[in-house]
Amino acid sequence: MIGQLILIHPLIVSIIFIITGLILAARGNKLIPLALILCGLFLGFQYGPFLLTFITSNSTVLTFAPYVIGALFAWFLLFLYKLSFFVAGLFLGYFISTSLFPEMSVIFTLLCSLISAVLLFTSRNVIFAVLTSAAGAMLFSTGVVNLLASMSFTAGITTYWVLFTITFLAGIFSQVKGRK
Repeated sequence: MIGQLILIHPLIVSIIFIITGLILAARGNKLIPLALILCGLFLGFQYGPFLLTFITSNSTVLTFAPYVIGALFAWFLLFLYKLSFFVAGLFLGYFISTSLFPEMSVIFTLLCSLISAVLLFTSRNVIFAVLTSAAGAMLFSTGVVNLLASMSFTAGITTYWVLFTITFLAGIFSQVKGRK
């Protein structure tokens, strides 16, 4: 059976996969920045007081500083998230332009790199909509197939791919339609 899991209990794992898959497929691109913000806050709460003990021993500063450091870490992670698309676009444009036009000038290569960077940066929501829809559809399909298998129903590869395709396309439509 495709993706049949033997972890805690097949029914619980299947239900978790179905719920997580639907959430990820429907609103995955909104969850990525939220996850980054939470990671930044957790990093600030975890390491903020320790880092500040090298600078000050004031208890008031050590009490309130984790909130400020957490907010700074969250902002920094969101900045890196957006910057990573721009840098990836620069590299992608450079490699495509030098592969297709190896004899062109450096100005042309830089211009292609900048155009690619701007295009990739502006389309990051659509890219994440496709990627999170695919991940959510995989989780949902695996969960449904495993749930059917735990109830002694036979679900083959065709069932898996039909569920995957429907969830994937519905997830993309849901995320792209929901964009403002």
